Amino acid sequence: MNNKKVIYVIVIAILGFFSTSELFANTDTQSLEEQSQVVETSVSSTARSRLGNRSSRRKKDMKAIYKSRLKKKGINDYSVSSLTALLDDDCFDFKYNAIMLLGEMKEYSAISKLQNKLNDPIFSVRLAATRALLQMDNRKGVANLVKFSHIVSADVEDGKIKELGH
Repeated sequence: MNNKKVIYVIVIAILGFFSTSELFANTDTQSLEEQSQVVETSVSSTARSRLGNRSSRRKKDMKAIYKSRLKKKGINDYSVSSLTALLDDDCFDFKYNAIMLLGEMKEYSAISKLQNKLNDPIFSVRLAATRALLQMDNRKGVANLVKFSHIVSADVEDGKIKELGH
């Protein structure tokens, strides 16, 4: 597989696997090798679904999904100030879903707070912040996406990820 194809699949995967946040719930305690395995699984799963039967995919109301997840945790205020306050919470679920909801809402006033989450110790939070910024066409999101694709591409070249899809 040449590098252009690998990077293309990686970019698709990074943009597509955010709906499987449960895979990343405990990445703050995972080793780099374990995180690579999770990314490999997500990359191959997303690539298969993207390259497979495209007509079976349905458009999901992601705003409603993230609001529902927050509501299950007792959060009923979806104002920008409430969501940005959740970005500093210790609970992964609050941070992740608040970031994803801000991205879906394209809440430009939260860009600086989202940019701060690009350095969060939790891998999934960094990925969520990247996606949210990409949804707002923010250059820091693009830069972080390139960074992630280089990391995974290097793992492929080093043999840490043997073959996508297996």
